[in-house]
Amino acid sequence: MVVNLRPDAEMAGRNEAAEVAAAGMAYIGIPVAGADAVNADNARRLWTLLKTSDAPVFVHCASGNRAGALLAIGAAHSGGMTPEAALEFGRQAGLTSLEPVVRERLGMPPPAPAAPAKP
Repeated sequence: MVVNLRPDAEMAGRNEAAEVAAAGMAYIGIPVAGADAVNADNARRLWTLLKTSDAPVFVHCASGNRAGALLAIGAAHSGGMTPEAALEFGRQAGLTSLEPVVRERLGMPPPAPAAPAKP
């Protein structure tokens, strides 16, 4: 199964669903267009697909950032991980610039500011 987190506007006319079907695999689209779509509903949908699929699941966006974000939220809400462990799980899956959004969704404080560089 392939789970695509990119909205149609990012696909440049490519029909990934048809490509995946032609390869004999299932295809699911969960369009995540911006931080507002990094939410518990989309994370729950992705987590459910991962937990109920009888086959391997390939999840992708453009960079891994959205995939890591939803995986972190899903792991915290449904996977029995602490928010801290879920955040690290998300980072390992590609979470980068959406980390502040994930922290907010998980009720965590924002990251501490980086220490200034010493001259």
